[in-house]
Amino acid sequence: MSTDRVGGDSLRREGSIGLIAADARIPALSEALAVAGMAYLSPGEETTAESRLTLVPATPRTSRPRPGPP
Repeated sequence: MSTDRVGGDSLRREGSIGLIAADARIPALSEALAVAGMAYLSPGEETTAESRLTLVPATPRTSRPRPGPP
């Protein structure tokens, strides 16, 4: 994936962006964004003028198994 496609014109405009990806792809995307110097947020974090890109796992948090004992 090219981070230019994510950050190109979209992040130059007003508003926030949610990048929804398969759960298994989140670590690779996170690393690619970090290498490209693109700040991103996790779901639930407040956006700012500097950080408007949210990396969102496709599986809703309530549907993912919880770690540890029930």
